[in-house]
Amino acid sequence: MTMKAEDSSPPTAATGLIRSEAPTRCIDEWSADREPHLMEMARILNRRRRLIITIAAFSVMLAGVAGLLVSPKYTATAQIVVESEQPGPLGSREEAPRPTDQSAIDTHVTMLASRDHLRRVLESLATSDRATPGAAAPDSLPRSETADGNGAPAETANPALDLGELARRVKVWLAAITNSGPAASHALDDLNRGLKVLQERTSRVISVSFTAKTPERAAAVANAVVQQYVSDQAAKERAQANLELAALDDRAAKLKSQLDHATESIQSLLRAEPTAAASDQVDARLRALEGEAAASREAYAGILQRQKNIRDQLEIAKPEVRIFSLASPPDRPSSTNPIWFIPPMLIASLIAASLLAVVLERLDQGLHNEHDVTDALGLPCIGLVPQLPRSFARRPSSYLLSNPFTPYTEAIRSAVATLHLAEAHHRPRTVLVSSSVPGEGKTTMAVSLAVYAALLGRRVLLVDFDGRHPSALRVLGQPSQTPPSSQQDHAPEKLIQHIPALKLDYLAVPLGRPDPLAPFIGRQMHEFLRQIAMGYDSVFIDIPPLLGITETRLLAAMVDSVIFVIKWGSTRREMVRNAGELLRRALPSRASAGIQGLALVTQVDLKRHADYHFGDVGEAFVKYRKYYFGLGKGAARN
Repeated sequence: MTMKAEDSSPPTAATGLIRSEAPTRCIDEWSADREPHLMEMARILNRRRRLIITIAAFSVMLAGVAGLLVSPKYTATAQIVVESEQPGPLGSREEAPRPTDQSAIDTHVTMLASRDHLRRVLESLATSDRATPGAAAPDSLPRSETADGNGAPAETANPALDLGELARRVKVWLAAITNSGPAASHALDDLNRGLKVLQERTSRVISVSFTAKTPERAAAVANAVVQQYVSDQAAKERAQANLELAALDDRAAKLKSQLDHATESIQSLLRAEPTAAASDQVDARLRALEGEAAASREAYAGILQRQKNIRDQLEIAKPEVRIFSLASPPDRPSSTNPIWFIPPMLIASLIAASLLAVVLERLDQGLHNEHDVTDALGLPCIGLVPQLPRSFARRPSSYLLSNPFTPYTEAIRSAVATLHLAEAHHRPRTVLVSSSVPGEGKTTMAVSLAVYAALLGRRVLLVDFDGRHPSALRVLGQPSQTPPSSQQDHAPEKLIQHIPALKLDYLAVPLGRPDPLAPFIGRQMHEFLRQIAMGYDSVFIDIPPLLGITETRLLAAMVDSVIFVIKWGSTRREMVRNAGELLRRALPSRASAGIQGLALVTQVDLKRHADYHFGDVGEAFVKYRKYYFGLGKGAARN
């Protein structure tokens, strides 16, 4: 006998996780397709808060570690000043001062950062490092005539474009990428990168800053740059004056020679006794020599005075540039504090994690509420069954017996009430429990329904029809047994074993031999179900999943009710739809007999489910758990 099935919505009960009415399909489709508004976005972020917080925390930690791994940099600054009025070259006739223009300051800035000047600075630093006890030996600075200033080989004029030339060019560019090459070139590049030469606003002061990993090194290099430049400028002026003094010495020597020669000639003429006829010529010669000697004497005296003036100016000369202030080792690093890396990284990671959360939410194909199940499966959903605590995951019967006031027990109670299994006047019912794929919790659900129905005083038989992977007896907490190879050799009453602790009977149905489909030929399976249902109020059948198992579809058309188990948030919609289509194809052939197909969502994480704010009983159980389950000792665990 079978019972008339409800045509539209499933029956309701006063308690339990059951739907009040069937959803409107068009509303569900519109809700699924529309873009998320602000409230939905907030709920998505709230549901994925653990992911967002984890990514943000990891990013902040990574930013902090990266910041700490970067060595702090220190910047020291030395200053030089360009004199406002510069005289002409020492000893030159241009004694009037001339004003300093902007181009002169720009010239000094460019010369301070020139590679030739920096190379001299490196040489001076290397010399001072060698003079310092315990200092590391500096890198040598070879200057090859066959190499340019960067340490690269000097190119010949119009090199032939052959394989050797191409290989050389590749080597040059690879060296630029990998920062390989002579050590002297690397040191010069590092000095150039760390150096900054700037004019202070519109003043005549030029600041020379250098950034290094230690404050002492930063101050030493900055001071070396300005000191070497001022020294070079002073040496340049001295060299120019020395060149002029050397030229004046040569000129003075020539004039002295001319003066001596004229003096000797005059003395020779005066010692001679000229005749009366030659006296006029001698007088004319003497006057010419005396004039020449006087001119040479005057020129010689002028040169001596000029030399004296140059030497006096060298002693009191004001240099073109002078040191305004030397750098001292800085007390605080100039590089960015690693702590300031954290706020931008935190903001960026929160934004990225939020976008990832939204993407994952949109890619989630799991079913989370009764409306999703009904829409995907096409069957009424009678409730949500929460997860069992880990300690009772493999012992649902013990949990039901020891925790009568918990969400899990209430969900089982609601399902039993919905199936009318608690009504004393109701006829025997055969309930088939299956799923789309393994791991959905169908065996746990079949055992839980059977145990609770037995607690109500009903005569219950639990049938393990999953001959490929029998597990119902293990879930019941009983030792596993090997079922017979064929039910043809054993009567059903001989295969049934009683479990006194749970007050129910258990039957393991063996696989058909040689083919599992053999028992379904003819009326053999109908007769088998009729025999095992005799003498019981309820028969629960645990059967393999629908997808891939042929006998599951055939057996679904022979029972009173089919409960399709779906794992919350895990089973993909496509699998549920395909399994539902198989089930619908099997049920119409016996629709007139009143077969009832129902769905049940299992392993629900109530806390995560409440984050969806579906407004159903699952959310109410979490929000008002003290009211619903305050009487039970298991309330604290849920």
